[in-house]
Amino acid sequence: MSNLAKVGAALFVAAELAIFVFIGVDSLSLLAGWALAAVIVGLCGWLIRRTTLGVVGAALLIPACLVLVTWLGLFFLPSAVVLLVSAVRSQRRQLSVPTTIPHHAQTSGLSCG
Repeated sequence: MSNLAKVGAALFVAAELAIFVFIGVDSLSLLAGWALAAVIVGLCGWLIRRTTLGVVGAALLIPACLVLVTWLGLFFLPSAVVLLVSAVRSQRRQLSVPTTIPHHAQTSGLSCG
């Protein structure tokens, strides 16, 4: 698990704890719903990791948190932003071009002189 993923998970847990502390036992069904949503997002992210679709999916979580403000979605906005940053970094790593010359090009026997 990358450091960004750990930060995202920590922010999610902090949001869950904050809601529980502020609202109390009455928030358990809401927290269970958000936990289920986090598991679904995590599984989807794991299945489509390192693809453009993963970045798009992570980006869609930000407006989803804003739309779900009635159900305390803003508490989960920092975690969604970290997930997006993590997806973009993963995509960039996948798209990076190797800077070394392939072995077959080095040993082709061609000479310049």
